[in-house]
Amino acid sequence: MSSDPKNNGFWQKNLDQVRQYYSERLQNAVEAKDPTILAQRHTDDAKKFFECLLDGIDLTGPLSILDIGCGTGNLLEHLNNRTNVGKIERYVGIDLLPEFIDQANMRFDDDGLKFVCGNFLELPLESFEKCPLVLACGVLVHHVQDYENYLTIFIRRMMEVSKGIVAFNLITAVDTDSLNYDSTNIIGRPRVLNKTILDDLLGSLENCSIRCCDHRIFPDAVDTFVQITLGKQG
Repeated sequence: MSSDPKNNGFWQKNLDQVRQYYSERLQNAVEAKDPTILAQRHTDDAKKFFECLLDGIDLTGPLSILDIGCGTGNLLEHLNNRTNVGKIERYVGIDLLPEFIDQANMRFDDDGLKFVCGNFLELPLESFEKCPLVLACGVLVHHVQDYENYLTIFIRRMMEVSKGIVAFNLITAVDTDSLNYDSTNIIGRPRVLNKTILDDLLGSLENCSIRCCDHRIFPDAVDTFVQITLGKQG
């Protein structure tokens, strides 16, 4: 297994295709925070995804967050509108699309907020200040070549830049007759990960505790939401 994502040039090409896919969706959107840009079918879908991602995480204290695949800042907006959430003292959002970053900067200008355009796997580790909360909502559901290796490297890198909790979601089941998931082997389209493979991947991680919860937010698919707490066993 390769440990250096820069050695896998095909991933960069794959992510260029993902970037193009979302750039086209943004051009056709009514407004920057339109959930359909991110392939969510209704406004409430985004809220449900965020609530499942954050379920059980203590958000009452001062918050420092790294949001990978931040888009135009919808997760940040969700936190700002949510009750019982502490002050967000530091927030860094990363996204592949410069158009998303431009829109996010227009939507938010509070102190402590920063939006960065780049590929999370290629940004140097020293450019990150470790955050207690590292999130990736909807980022790891896109098919790329050597998908399982990609996931492993991505998740381990999330753990490297965290000093608390890492949380993300994956698609682990779809209805066989769904037309929304009939192209799961096309680069950039939603990809289904076998639960046994996910269990093996998570089982290889050390010095952490892991919590997984399945939710059927879309009627034709199951998302598994994973929370990894560093430094705990069990």
